[in-house]
Amino acid sequence: MAEGDLGTLKITLTRTNLDATESVGAVHAPLFPGVKFEEWWLLVYDNRGRRMIATDLVLGTGRECKSNVTFIVPRPGDFSWTVHAMCDSYAGLDVQCDVHFRAAKKSEVDRSIFVHPEDAEIRTLFEELMLGLDQEQESDSEEEEEPASREQQMQKREAKKADSKEPEAVSEVAVPEPEATAKEPKESKEPKAGDGLSDEEDEEERAVPEGVFVRIVDTTGTFLYREPDEDPSKRVGSVPRDTVLRGFVEGRPDGWMEMATGTSQGVWVKLDGALKTDQENAVPGQPVERLAGLTNLSLSDLVKAHAPVVLLKRWIRHATKEVTAEDMLQVREIDVARARFLAEDLLYRRLGAEKFSKLLDEADVLTKKFQTRIQKARGFFQTANGIIWHVTPDGEVKGLHADGSRIRDRVRVAPDDTLQIGPFRLDETRGCHCIHWLRKDDPDKSWNWSRDNTLRTRVRLATGERA
Repeated sequence: MAEGDLGTLKITLTRTNLDATESVGAVHAPLFPGVKFEEWWLLVYDNRGRRMIATDLVLGTGRECKSNVTFIVPRPGDFSWTVHAMCDSYAGLDVQCDVHFRAAKKSEVDRSIFVHPEDAEIRTLFEELMLGLDQEQESDSEEEEEPASREQQMQKREAKKADSKEPEAVSEVAVPEPEATAKEPKESKEPKAGDGLSDEEDEEERAVPEGVFVRIVDTTGTFLYREPDEDPSKRVGSVPRDTVLRGFVEGRPDGWMEMATGTSQGVWVKLDGALKTDQENAVPGQPVERLAGLTNLSLSDLVKAHAPVVLLKRWIRHATKEVTAEDMLQVREIDVARARFLAEDLLYRRLGAEKFSKLLDEADVLTKKFQTRIQKARGFFQTANGIIWHVTPDGEVKGLHADGSRIRDRVRVAPDDTLQIGPFRLDETRGCHCIHWLRKDDPDKSWNWSRDNTLRTRVRLATGERA
């Protein structure tokens, strides 16, 4: 099994108190409003990365219940997973089982198909049918002969072919004999810091340019354009403050950066000019801040810029900056699963098992602290203009306009420990059922959110249904 393969984890639950022909009955639940049968949840958990890999639900009632959990092998190396089987009906029946396996690199696996010379001579069904249609012409002899059978015709045809060809040398194919004894499995060792990291990059990796990195410092963010032109009709959207962007300035118009979107359609950011709003500590006329080069950049900023995996590899190999718990937190929030697994694996090999685990502990503490801090802003809300909002435990803000268009933002904790969304900060002095967001540059302007925990609101957010 190699990186990128489709793996299957075969799981069998056995009820040891049943015979092969027996089935389990309904659970003893006298207060349940209906008949209830056992359901078992299977959870596949990655111990090293501390995240869920896959889940499945088993509903069978027989002695044995089987489940095949499929997954994409995200990276090469050793894996240590745990399968948890959890019963939804009885307490104390949960069980778990450890699963260990190793995935090879793509370059280490030979996927070529060997075809034996004798097998290559086997005709397909189509060839057999065509051969039967190609019958030999009957002889003009006056003596009438019985028609030859199909087998005889084929033999004559083969004999003619053999006479018309020169004899070919027969090549012998050496088939290796099976080994007498199986190889002993190699013991998996915990990697030390720096194990498995090579400074060499292949030609494809070296071809990926680093580009430049900038951070938005304007309070209300900055606009994005489809062309390097500040005409409002050219705008395609905006990005909030503290967003980190990656792009290219060489060969582009002065004062503009073309974002590295990976698509043919260009998206441009204005690097200089007037700020959208006044902001403390911001350079006048400079809505963005130019960041350091790749190897001098923090890992969290690199992840925020949605840099490709190649640049993450390059940073982990060559950067001298210390990896922090904030960096680990950003890596764990990478949306693409394969990129996240690869980044975690490279960090694991760079830092070693002990330090990697310590940073995970610190990242978990930061996550819990953040979730506790934004507790007041979490939940489902509705505003007077018909927009409904959901602030998740991770601080992600999901909004839905009445016309069905969506909004995405994030609650952040500012250096002064206030909760902020864009140019608004949360007024935590009020104790009513609503929450109030005050504009930082004009406290008289407020944005009131009313809590709305109805099922209708949750369904609309999930489906994007219009009001």
